[in-house]
Amino acid sequence: QTTPAIAKTKIANKQAVDVTNTAPVIKWVEKTDNTTKVTSAIKPAESVINSYNKDTGTVDKATQASDLTLNDTKLRLFKTKSFDGVTAKYTLSNPVYVDPTTLDYSGDIKYYFLSEGIQYNNANQKLYTSSVSSSTNVYQVTGATKTTGKRTWHNVSYDSVTYKLNAITLTETELETDKSDKGLYQGTDDYGTTYYYRGNIKNNIVYFAGFYWQIVRINGDGSIRLIYDGSVKNATGGNQSIGSSKFNNSSNDLAYVGYMYGNPDGTTFDEVHTNTNDSTIKSAIDSWYKTNIVDKGYSNYISNAVGFCGDRTLRSGDGVSTTQSSYFGAYKRFENNNPQFTCPNKERDLYTTTDSSIGNKALTYPVGLVTYDELVFAGMYDHINKLAWAYSTQNYWTMSPSYFDTTWGNAYEWFQTGGGYLVYNWGVASSLGARPVINLKSDVKITEGIGTANDPFVVETN
Repeated sequence: QTTPAIAKTKIANKQAVDVTNTAPVIKWVEKTDNTTKVTSAIKPAESVINSYNKDTGTVDKATQASDLTLNDTKLRLFKTKSFDGVTAKYTLSNPVYVDPTTLDYSGDIKYYFLSEGIQYNNANQKLYTSSVSSSTNVYQVTGATKTTGKRTWHNVSYDSVTYKLNAITLTETELETDKSDKGLYQGTDDYGTTYYYRGNIKNNIVYFAGFYWQIVRINGDGSIRLIYDGSVKNATGGNQSIGSSKFNNSSNDLAYVGYMYGNPDGTTFDEVHTNTNDSTIKSAIDSWYKTNIVDKGYSNYISNAVGFCGDRTLRSGDGVSTTQSSYFGAYKRFENNNPQFTCPNKERDLYTTTDSSIGNKALTYPVGLVTYDELVFAGMYDHINKLAWAYSTQNYWTMSPSYFDTTWGNAYEWFQTGGGYLVYNWGVASSLGARPVINLKSDVKITEGIGTANDPFVVETN
């Protein structure tokens, strides 16, 4: 039930962790899949481009297609690739915009591809091509076919071309790991000294209330922070979450970065970011908690005193304007490599219940989500890491706002990818995994187990 003094001393004497790298430290090399798969990309047909008459200013289909060019009807392939053994990411360069069915794939020139599609810009109400040139896996194209048809983009039907590519997947494989940076480490949160798990941990599994959980850390008041890990042992991917959820149904205002939010049409920071409305994911988390914890009689084992930080302090911008991008605290800590467990604005952003002595006291139930900072301390980063305890093959949300981008009119939240790294630019209206986080009281009793997946700590709930 308590940590021996000698263990606390040993933890306190450890060197500070290097949060600029993953834990464990991983080196990667390129890996070529031996099988060929088919990957597709759907683009607008040239008729969509021609439907807009620039001389007369008229459109046959919709003004939202008026900014598309002929390149938007082609596929962007690359002729050069490079690989970073630290980040495990491929970077593609030397692009060509082509009909891939016209290329010769038997020669010396190799062609590479990443995902590409047409998206909608909330800010200017126009369609645009969404593509990237860096990823942890790419495709080497070996052949292509195409078909024509119809495709609906933002509720308007257009002529389209579907390119199907025969491709070999280029991924990565682990060459070497340094597993020394794992175990319990010491930090400071809003309640005192916190002890957190970092790296390739195998003994932080808890069975409670009919579900499996992972220990994130021991809070400063002695309570135990857990993240949902499934209803069966050794769950993976989507089974480690209670399901998928949008963070918020809308993303076209920076109010929607909030776990709770105010008036999206407000003109002051307080109006926009007050804790009046529940986010979509908060509603989903609360509903799950009531059904599975409250209604089944497990509430007495949960601490109501500890909160969950959805940090909306500003790195830049004013946090109100939808014509000027705003970046939030976790993004600044990402840039400066200085994660923290303390919540900068406790009165607004530390989500607590009325039983807590600090925080905004806006929660109905003492449940939330993991934060960007907690995942960094756990060993995750923007470099690939599939060995840290916090990794899941499913993308899942944090409750840490990232930024509001006025170019695309989108609010973004930090999330953990199934690819193994933290990402800051995922729109809140997308559906990702929801993994509730709770805090067990410090005096709960463990009746059995050693914390492994097959022999977890079992919380007594008589």
